[in-house]
Amino acid sequence: MDVIATHAERHPDRAALIEGERRLSWAELRDARNRLAHSLVGLGISPGEHVVLYAHNGLEVLVASAAVRAAGAIPVPMNHRLTADEVAYILENSEAAAAFVGDAFVPMADAVRGRSPKVRAWILLGAERRDWAVSWDDFVAAERERTTLVVALTGPGLPAGRGCPAARASRPACFF
Repeated sequence: MDVIATHAERHPDRAALIEGERRLSWAELRDARNRLAHSLVGLGISPGEHVVLYAHNGLEVLVASAAVRAAGAIPVPMNHRLTADEVAYILENSEAAAAFVGDAFVPMADAVRGRSPKVRAWILLGAERRDWAVSWDDFVAAERERTTLVVALTGPGLPAGRGCPAARASRPACFF
């Protein structure tokens, strides 16, 4: 059962997540989760792969965690008190395929990324930018362009969700 989708259908405008003045309704949470899950699948994240969440708790981390699970991957929350050696160890030994990194942890990610060759993508959650990483917005926008093309090719009258032929052929282009 998809609790987020169920609540989004029943109570689309009710608050699902609140952080200070920021709010996401159930429909906004579902849509943000799905866009990000599509982006992860577009990156090649496979079911069972690990994706690190290295940020303070907040809306983006909750959406990212839900998206990782929706893509069939396993979220790996990273403690913010770890040393560089401990962070590198977890990244390597969890065989993380991607990592979401909050602004406070970008310097640490910068320090350990050379020791984390299995991480295929570093996704920055805040305002920080690095040439070795992609921002959340750019990551989702790039996949939105690819997904639009796939959905357009599914054919007339077919739902842009579970029933699309592209979804049955390999990995889904759209989940929900």
